[in-house]
Amino acid sequence: MKKYRYYIPIVVLFVVLCLFIYVQKVKYERNIRSLNDVSTKLVNMSNFNDSLQMNLSKRSNIRAIELANQGKEINTNIPLQSDGTHALVLGEIIKKNDLVFVFSKNNYCKTCIDLQLELISEVFKEDAENKIKIFANNYTKDDLKVLKDTLNLNFEIYGILNDDLVLLGNSQSFPFYFRVDEGFKMKDIFIPAGDMKELSRNYLRNQIRG
Repeated sequence: MKKYRYYIPIVVLFVVLCLFIYVQKVKYERNIRSLNDVSTKLVNMSNFNDSLQMNLSKRSNIRAIELANQGKEINTNIPLQSDGTHALVLGEIIKKNDLVFVFSKNNYCKTCIDLQLELISEVFKEDAENKIKIFANNYTKDDLKVLKDTLNLNFEIYGILNDDLVLLGNSQSFPFYFRVDEGFKMKDIFIPAGDMKELSRNYLRNQIRG
């Protein structure tokens, strides 16, 4: 019995040592997970900041285009797709204080155009025909029919024969809105670049109130 008595402290010491090692291992793994979480958050934050900075830079460049074109004279003699009876020109469709939306077939982002057309339908509902005039550069009548059928649009879109209704400096052919002022010049220009849906919705709602 005395013989086993000497083993008891050793066993206890061994158990305590094992427990200590286990606790340290758990702490180590917890610290590693915590560091990994922090690292992931920092990476995500960095990506978010990079994306935000890129969006702000892009919006700044776009704003420069908007400002450069404020007061740009509108060529009312731009030819439109014929309605089958006579050749139409832009001046027959728009009038003073009209809200206008223009997009181009050369635009790099078709989904951006679709988004704006869907927003127009959402904001103006059944009265879109009377609230806004829409023009499409380089779209044929067949192109426009497919577009309207695909998006289930119930308002008129006028095709422009060439890429004639444009903004200076708009090399990427961003779609854009403007209001026709008293002298048939552009005002309240807005370029809805990318997926800034809420910004576009606010612009349209402000134009209604305006």
